[in-house]
Amino acid sequence: MNKKIYDAVGIALLSFPTTRNNKKNNKRRNITDLKSTSAAHVISVTGIGPEKPLIFCGKYNKAIPVVRQLIKKSSRPFVILGTESNLREDSCLHLIDGEWKSNTITPVLPEGNGVMILHPGTQTNLELKECLPAWDSHLIILCLGNGLQVDQELLNLLNSVGHYILLSESLNRSVKSAEGTKLTAQDLLSSMEYIIVSSIGTAGKDLLKVLPDFEYEKIMNTMDFSLHQDAPIRHGGDHHHRNGGGVHFGQTRSIEPRCILTQEELTKLQDANTMIIHNAQNSHTWVARVTS
Repeated sequence: MNKKIYDAVGIALLSFPTTRNNKKNNKRRNITDLKSTSAAHVISVTGIGPEKPLIFCGKYNKAIPVVRQLIKKSSRPFVILGTESNLREDSCLHLIDGEWKSNTITPVLPEGNGVMILHPGTQTNLELKECLPAWDSHLIILCLGNGLQVDQELLNLLNSVGHYILLSESLNRSVKSAEGTKLTAQDLLSSMEYIIVSSIGTAGKDLLKVLPDFEYEKIMNTMDFSLHQDAPIRHGGDHHHRNGGGVHFGQTRSIEPRCILTQEELTKLQDANTMIIHNAQNSHTWVARVTS
């Protein structure tokens, strides 16, 4: 089964030209299409895990199957942090339930899985930065974009812990540029070991800057057409011309770096309800329709 999956090179979900050269270029993209499959299978095939920085960009309901599987793989209990709008009872994230719930940031987390509902503001940011480095005991799941943002200092602290998942419904709303330390959406994506995207909105251009390039072979065909007429040749009483013409065909090839996806292809994948999974550790990318 796995062999069949890894042999599926290219993106069957998109309509690419079928010329021989385009087939070669699509193979160089190194994108594997997992087609319609489960979140558990995606995680197994792609090698992503809960022990490295991971960001999920897209609606929270799309993230739930993936997050649940990562929680199962983790040897640590989880703590999910978000605002009331993220974690209220009618929110889809409420389905990731914990054994305890808190509205207070504490230096030492209770044992077991937990939910921490935060109130956005300067005080919350300060308390979070003060306590977060001591939370090595838990898998940290942080909901961004609905009142909570990450700046360069908080990102550095998260990376000092190492095992965390960022959930972002709007990547541009998820980053905060503090005075003297500007953090961009591209910076945040570049800091991740694993990137999963179901939708990314206006930050798509930042994703394309982070995804790897491939060597695109560009072929240019040329055609020259020429006519000529020689001086007349006298033969008896007649004058004859040597008229002629010719067509010359030529071809040039060049190699240029291109991102493995274009903006148009990214849009088509999102419209087709297809996730993009990128493992920066091995510089490989997959696409999949995650069913559960």
